[in-house]
Amino acid sequence: MLLRLCLEQLLTWLGYDQKTLASKIIEVSKRNTQIESLLNVCRFAGNEFVHAGTLDSLDKSGLDPKGTAESLSTLINSAVEILITQPKIIADLNNRFSKH
Repeated sequence: MLLRLCLEQLLTWLGYDQKTLASKIIEVSKRNTQIESLLNVCRFAGNEFVHAGTLDSLDKSGLDPKGTAESLSTLINSAVEILITQPKIIADLNNRFSKH
């Protein structure tokens, strides 16, 4: 699933250079404990779709591809908010107010 790959690439871009996605998630969780479950849900769901192999297999799995994609998109957006947006806002505010 592309959203699983998106998550893996996001973590690589953020500097997590561990070999597997699971290892990257463990490392992120050391710094931010609230995100571990969110990232693992994306990884597990992505694994289900990746290992299905074909669209026919997905149809037979009982998983709703559209609903899953929408949910995973929300999770990816939340991960970006937690890992990138919030730290930037906090750093900007810290820089702004620490000068006074």
